[in-house]
Amino acid sequence: MRRSKYPSYDEKFIKFSVSIERWLVVAIFILLLSLVLTQTLLRVDTFRSWIVEVEKLEGIAS
Repeated sequence: MRRSKYPSYDEKFIKFSVSIERWLVVAIFILLLSLVLTQTLLRVDTFRSWIVEVEKLEGIAS
């Protein structure tokens, strides 16, 4: 059987899906890393009072 000089649809799809999968794994890793970093920073009192509005309003009755 003679092979065409153009890649088949399946070959194109596999190449495309591998590249998309790689980007998704990188994006998930970055999101998980940022989640861990922000949760760690929220444990610091000065950062938490600066970034979280509710911390400033705690104890104030309306």
